[in-house]
Amino acid sequence: MAKCTNITLIEHIDARTDVVQVDIDNEVAGLMLMQLSEALVFLNQDVIVEYRKDMYKGEVRTFVNTLTRIAVVNVLTRDSSVRKLRLYPEESVTHSTVCFTDIPEGGSIGDVTLYCCDVKMKSSPKANWAEFTMIDKTRRVGYVKLFSPVGNMEGFAGSYVRLDLMGTKYGYQTQRVSQTPGVYSINPDVDIAISFIKDAIQFNSPLKAFVDSTNMYEYMKDYIDYEPGYIAVRTAIELSLVDEISNMVASFDDVLVKQAIIASKCFVLRKDSKFSRQAISLVTLLSHKIDKQQETLLLLDENSRVESVERDIYNSVVTYADTLVKVKKGITVYHADELV
Repeated sequence: MAKCTNITLIEHIDARTDVVQVDIDNEVAGLMLMQLSEALVFLNQDVIVEYRKDMYKGEVRTFVNTLTRIAVVNVLTRDSSVRKLRLYPEESVTHSTVCFTDIPEGGSIGDVTLYCCDVKMKSSPKANWAEFTMIDKTRRVGYVKLFSPVGNMEGFAGSYVRLDLMGTKYGYQTQRVSQTPGVYSINPDVDIAISFIKDAIQFNSPLKAFVDSTNMYEYMKDYIDYEPGYIAVRTAIELSLVDEISNMVASFDDVLVKQAIIASKCFVLRKDSKFSRQAISLVTLLSHKIDKQQETLLLLDENSRVESVERDIYNSVVTYADTLVKVKKGITVYHADELV
């Protein structure tokens, strides 16, 4: 585990941005773009750090691409056979320069950088607009609308963008969006979630072989679920909920429910397919041999007439996990589309 041993101000850029040098274990020094006051929270803390090479004043320098502070997690003692999902990262840096919560209704901030993970082109009888799903500096999700866009903006998905951000009673809006260079650093929660998934299925040899043969974990990291790789966090939360339920209710097949949860994510293997997620998962599962294949298919088939405790628990877990993911990403249950 690394420790942040020193932080030095190198250059003041503007009111929201400084160039700081971050020393790790008094051995490795990397530059970062962030406010000095925000960087100081990492001083003398145990951290997870990743680096990249970038240009600074005409020279190739080492930059800190990801800096995450480790949080201490207290867990109540329960049945030791039940795994606990612990998402340790407390603070994690992205190249986004603003928090959505910093912009109240009627407020605005000019020339900010956000990560765009999705774009939808929408219209009404009175207007047309592009709706951007953006990730802010705390990895929270917000929706930003650009009215009367020129051309199709869907190519902006998966890149950092610069824009002027305004808060309105209908949500966040902008009048301009442009792409800007930047490599998105994978949320440290993703690697923790993948480790949890591997542990959860380690004794199901056919399922483990299926996941390994399809290279599913790497496809998960590339798939955008609010942010790249977050589908793994969603999956780990679902598996963790099944563990918690099995600690209270013994009369259901928890192995089957977990298998259905993993199998339901087969759509990540064909992220550009025009078929539905369910169709991709069902067809993929049919082409591989796993235990209780038919029972798993019946859990995944939304139109199946088979009723069971496992089906009820599976559907409830998926629904509740979706709520937890939205809470983690700062998404309200109500998201208005009535803009004009």
